[in-house]
Amino acid sequence: MMRPPAAIRAHRPHLPHHPHPRPETPWHRYASVLALPLALVATVLAYWPGLAGDFLFDDYVNLNALGRYGGVHDLQTLLFYLTSGIADPTGRPVAMASFLLDAQDWPADPFPFKRTNLLIHSLNGVLLYSVLVALGRRLNQDVDRVRIAALGATALWLTSPLWASTVLYVVQRHAMLAALFTLAGIRAWIGSRNAFDSGNARRGWLLALLAVPVFGCLAGLSKANGLLLPILLAVLESSVLRTSGPTHPAQKHANRLLIWLPALLLLAWLGWHAMQTGLDGTRGRPWTLEQRLLTQPRALCEYLWQLFVPGLNATGVFADGFTPSQNWHSPWTTLPALLAVGIMATTALVLRWRQPIVAASLGFFLVGHIMESSVVMLELYFEHRNYLPAALLFWPLAWWLASPTRFRRWLLAGLIGYASLMLLTTAAQARLWSNPLTLALTWAEQNPHSARAQAHAFHEERAAGRDAAAEQRLAALLDDNPYEPQFALNLLNLRCEQGRAGESDVARAAAAITASRGLARDINYHWLSSALLPSSGAACAVLAEAHLERLIDAATTQAGQPGNNAESRAREQRLLGHFALRQQNCDAAVQAFDSRISEQPRPEFVQSHVVLLASKCSPSYALLHLDRYLELGAPVSRASSPMLRVRDHIMQSWWNTHWETLRVTLEAETGQMTD
Repeated sequence: MMRPPAAIRAHRPHLPHHPHPRPETPWHRYASVLALPLALVATVLAYWPGLAGDFLFDDYVNLNALGRYGGVHDLQTLLFYLTSGIADPTGRPVAMASFLLDAQDWPADPFPFKRTNLLIHSLNGVLLYSVLVALGRRLNQDVDRVRIAALGATALWLTSPLWASTVLYVVQRHAMLAALFTLAGIRAWIGSRNAFDSGNARRGWLLALLAVPVFGCLAGLSKANGLLLPILLAVLESSVLRTSGPTHPAQKHANRLLIWLPALLLLAWLGWHAMQTGLDGTRGRPWTLEQRLLTQPRALCEYLWQLFVPGLNATGVFADGFTPSQNWHSPWTTLPALLAVGIMATTALVLRWRQPIVAASLGFFLVGHIMESSVVMLELYFEHRNYLPAALLFWPLAWWLASPTRFRRWLLAGLIGYASLMLLTTAAQARLWSNPLTLALTWAEQNPHSARAQAHAFHEERAAGRDAAAEQRLAALLDDNPYEPQFALNLLNLRCEQGRAGESDVARAAAAITASRGLARDINYHWLSSALLPSSGAACAVLAEAHLERLIDAATTQAGQPGNNAESRAREQRLLGHFALRQQNCDAAVQAFDSRISEQPRPEFVQSHVVLLASKCSPSYALLHLDRYLELGAPVSRASSPMLRVRDHIMQSWWNTHWETLRVTLEAETGQMTD
């Protein structure tokens, strides 16, 4: 006779919901070994279509250094190149060096650069998994749960569609390398912690020194936020690495020397930077430091939404449409965002003991943003800033879903489904990135208040032969935003090329230049420079001289211009020199170029002046300008960053030799050879 189900259940042994640590079964071991490679392969396949895309924006500004010195082909040109970075005081030489894996000259094919970015993203996934396993093993001996949680969190981070604008935007390799060395530093530090705990002080010190001084410096020389490694380690030491038992004395010394001291120094620097700026300071931005600090909680909340709710409506590479907060109630989301960030910070502090994974996740995210989302006057919003801070963000969710309950299989199925949704959204983003026109139009639709996104869509439409649509786009935008130079100047360019530019177009361009800070705005300066060069190929190089003169006046005679600083004065003189060349007034051109190098005696400027004067006037004018520079002692103005000053120093002998050779050549061409 068959027993009833209740009787069967009565004879089953009771299994507690939280059993004692279990040995890892072969099935689980093999599954965990295969799961990470499968996640990596899936990520690579999702991103692969996007590798067919082109370079964008800052790619051209940073990567053209590959060809600036005739390509990188020997030790000398390697040193010139590595010290020519324009980002951060350090110039990010480690990130600059990584681009040599893909090309040694410029222009170059974008595919190898994007492929290397995808490889770095995959390596970061492997490192993140290793870090999470190592941290989990310190908290729990349930190997299955530790590995499943690490796999789930890594898969969610790897496949997040928010990283499309990091992985597929070549120049964001800076952020990816900073994350790579930071994660490597964290992993080495955990190994150091384990060595100290086991009584092996020598191994502990070796790994600790590898973690912070070595990997920390590599991270910081990739991008400045890599310098946050000691503070991020402090977050982990205060939560998941915190122990209730006795601590090895060497561990205490390592913490003080390698974590707390550099962390305090970095925080002090941020405080000093804030005082130098002042709450009312702008440092050339259209918003104050106070407004930036009010805005960043909104940005952080937006980041969190984009991270946990995958969609196709990310902002991409455009941030100029993110509205700054004017005060705590304008816009209305400012105060709720401030409260939300305050609650997250409080939660991280309160739960350090009871829920260390939650505390570490929140603390890591907030601390990871203290450089780019606090007092440094960078742009208000960029998706790639989350690449490192979000590394631990999915860990608490994955840890909970991997808990050994009767619903574990259902929970893990939900985790796999969530990761699959992330992956599909990422694949859709990658397909967009493979088509420049579709990508530009999508960004323009998603960022209606971003002038950069609209101007980028205009350029892509023109490249696709859709001039009418491009003109219609900017004409409508200019009616609503009459003082936006990206609309006025690009529309003037199009109509110049078509021979339809009129007085009204010039007037609107002049008004936009004046209202947008004249030569202090890069777009105004670079547009005027290209329009003034007779052989530049710019559409408005055929614009009437009277119209060009009006635009130059708009740029140089507005309130506060010209010459509120050396940069503005030098820019003004360059434009005047180009305008004189256009009028074939070589004497005035030499005078303007002489004035420019008196404001900013850059050897690169002298070189370009000499080439222009020799080709547009005569070698004698070029020689005259070169001699005046040499009479000054061939000075070099103070470069904008310490790394560029290093470059100037190591290039000094090269320039001296170059000037001697150039002078002999010009003398020979003018028939004025001297003894």
